Amino acid sequence: MLIHGYPSTKELWNGVIERLSDRFDLIAYDVRGAGEASAPRSAAAFDFQRLGDDFEAVLDLTAAGKRVHLVGHDWGALQGWEFATSPRFRDRLASLTAIAGPSLDQVAISGGSWSGPVAGSHESLSRSTTTGASGGRRSRR
Repeated sequence: MLIHGYPSTKELWNGVIERLSDRFDLIAYDVRGAGEASAPRSAAAFDFQRLGDDFEAVLDLTAAGKRVHLVGHDWGALQGWEFATSPRFRDRLASLTAIAGPSLDQVAISGGSWSGPVAGSHESLSRSTTTGASGGRRSRR
């Protein structure tokens, strides 16, 4: 599962999909407010709870009953950290790769400031992660 940052769209991942789709099932989607996704007017509509709802809907449609490897870039990486440390996705994620995006805990520890909405507390990942080919030969965009 590939999550882009802002102001990017799912097309950010086209080169990755092109290179890896013969070995992995790859799914990229436009997060709310980007590309073909709807753009809510309220900033509250972009909190991690609602972004998680979107992520869960994509998981349910494209990888029902499976654990996925999540790769996030920029704001997509921050979302990934939030999802990976949330009990809500404990049984849905196999791993997280964050590119150019720290966890909000890291921002807080470094003395940085964050003014965005954060839902819930952050927990450490308590499970091991794996990587590897899924055996599929298709990609979804």
